[in-house]
Amino acid sequence: MEKIIKEKISSLLSQEEEVLSVEQLGGMTNQNYLAKTTNKQYIVKFFGKGTEKLINRQDEKYNLELLKDLGLDVKNYLFDIEAGIKVNEYIESAITLDSTSIKTKFDKIAPILQTIHTSAKELRGEFAPFEEIKKYESLIEEQIPYANYESVRNAFFSL
Repeated sequence: MEKIIKEKISSLLSQEEEVLSVEQLGGMTNQNYLAKTTNKQYIVKFFGKGTEKLINRQDEKYNLELLKDLGLDVKNYLFDIEAGIKVNEYIESAITLDSTSIKTKFDKIAPILQTIHTSAKELRGEFAPFEEIKKYESLIEEQIPYANYESVRNAFFSL
């Protein structure tokens, strides 16, 4: 995996830059890696097995591109659906929201959602959380691994 990451990152770098290290990070639906180069750090995401049944990557890519000018996301360097890889700018102090941390971040999340909703941009996809839960549960029964699903489900319903 490290070899693939170095190849992908190297294609984004100047000739003077090189990949110094690759470190595996956590992730629920992706295999995430931190790639450190001479000048920058990147997050490399390999789409997890079966996640195409959970996430419409075409819609995700379209929506990210559509919203890019709003400045709500990090710089995206590569989003290759066929290869199942995404490379983003790394944010040093970023945390992944979970059922606990999200409760303390509503004051930061709400303005972002408001910016999206008032942008008049038409995103692809539909937000239907209860339908998504049914889909996830069906997929779990079909043996798509989704670690800690039961605790995530309980946390969702406690919101």
